[in-house]
Amino acid sequence: MDSAATVFLPDLDPEEVRARVAWAKKRGLPRWLWPDIEPQHWRAALSQIARALTHILTDAPGVVRLDGDPRVLSLAAYTSGTGPLLGYFIERGKLLATPPVSSMLAVHLLHNRKRMELLREEAIAATRLLADNGIVAIVPKGMHTAFQYFPEPGCRPISDIDLIVKPEELARAEGIFRAHGYAGKVLSQVPYQCDWTRAGGRTAPHSLLHVHEDDPWSVDLQTTIDRHLRNVGIVPLDRFVSRDRLAVWPLSDTARVLTQPLLLVMLAAHASQHLINLSLGRIVELALVARADQASGALDWDAFIRMAREIGPRYLYPALFACEKLVPGTIASAALKVCEADAPVEMRRLLAKRDVALLQPIDHHSFAERYMWFGGWWNRLRRIVREIDPGPADRTPRKALAVYLNRIRAARHTFAK
Repeated sequence: MDSAATVFLPDLDPEEVRARVAWAKKRGLPRWLWPDIEPQHWRAALSQIARALTHILTDAPGVVRLDGDPRVLSLAAYTSGTGPLLGYFIERGKLLATPPVSSMLAVHLLHNRKRMELLREEAIAATRLLADNGIVAIVPKGMHTAFQYFPEPGCRPISDIDLIVKPEELARAEGIFRAHGYAGKVLSQVPYQCDWTRAGGRTAPHSLLHVHEDDPWSVDLQTTIDRHLRNVGIVPLDRFVSRDRLAVWPLSDTARVLTQPLLLVMLAAHASQHLINLSLGRIVELALVARADQASGALDWDAFIRMAREIGPRYLYPALFACEKLVPGTIASAALKVCEADAPVEMRRLLAKRDVALLQPIDHHSFAERYMWFGGWWNRLRRIVREIDPGPADRTPRKALAVYLNRIRAARHTFAK
């Protein structure tokens, strides 16, 4: 590691990481783990990074420059998932920066290059274990796009190796991993999601300012590519998975990947689920995939629109809107219009007034973001009531309000005694 960069990117003891997590939870902002950095400075750095990405990805004339506090810029690059890509652009002369910032981003790229070499081998090994036992998994996102669409795999940070198996194959797949020294931790039952890690691996990140080559990783075993929006609905994507929509994984014939338009629909649906998913890195990923496959003829926008109409175009709108805002000319106008027409007006207003770099709410909570999928105040009220008191399935907001009023009256009389 560059000696100058170690000043900006020191390793953290696991206890310090846990202390930061506890501090953040106590404050009510569990994702903001940096007490020594002001959120407004981080937001300014994100906006600067977004402008640089737009300049480079649209082939604007001239060379753009990054300048500022290396620690703040490193945090913005880390949280947005763009650090290694920015380091690559500096290396190739597409981006200029001050020497400290250049050194810092070189560290981002160096570590992620080494990390992706490791994850490549681990992913191939995991899929081979399954394939040798008759299970051909789907590699849905990062371990596919990093190698096929990014300038080089090291440009795309990855925390998990996502693998999709059929529900009826799940028990056998988990038995295989268990027999080969993996330990599983169920993260969700609906949809099912279990992280499988090797025994003795590190459980806390080395740094909270960049992806470290030895940061924790896992095989994230799932049984669906459907997207589950809590309290909203399910984006039904499994119905489109068929032999003609799958291709051999470029890294190994032991697994399969999604083809267009299902790949772009799935990426957009995943990024759109919650605004916390809408990092600059994921938006860039959409742009790279859409542009490459449109240029090669693999992406047919009419087919994309037909699939979007079947699943609900609104479920793709946040990501497509953000992608077109960051990299103009990427998303076909017809596709964007179809998705926009189906999106709740409150969502459209929220996205339109927000800087694309600041869509990911790490440093705050917002009522508008939490309820962006619910159009109209009546529907939002129904959702709030259901969250506060699920009650019987047939309870209306009016009935619930009567219950709350009675509780307030009872409490008043209780405290008056």
